[in-house]
Amino acid sequence: MDESVSIKFLYAFLSIFVEQAMTLNSRSSYMSSMTDFQLQCANTTCLPLSTVGLSTVLQCEIACLAQNLCQVASFNKLLFICQLFTNMTYQTSTVIPQMNSILMIVISRTQIPID
Repeated sequence: MDESVSIKFLYAFLSIFVEQAMTLNSRSSYMSSMTDFQLQCANTTCLPLSTVGLSTVLQCEIACLAQNLCQVASFNKLLFICQLFTNMTYQTSTVIPQMNSILMIVISRTQIPID
């Protein structure tokens, strides 16, 4: 087998392998956003899963979707802080108005049509 054929075969194999791995690991979900709202915990058991400094709301959204446990993300546009939450119910938290905040809720099991 000539070297260029070997490289092409290896490239094709890796492309298929990576594409299948990404498809198997992706979550089928999207996020609904509410501008100028924030999550308020009703008790101390409603602590964030994670708090990270990120520069954009898109990075916060991606951080949440990358975490299987994340159900809600809250991004503060002034402080550039992203909080990720899990196990959120109407009993443990409420949504309140808060300027310069964006609240994002994961909506799971959605199917995005492939063109």
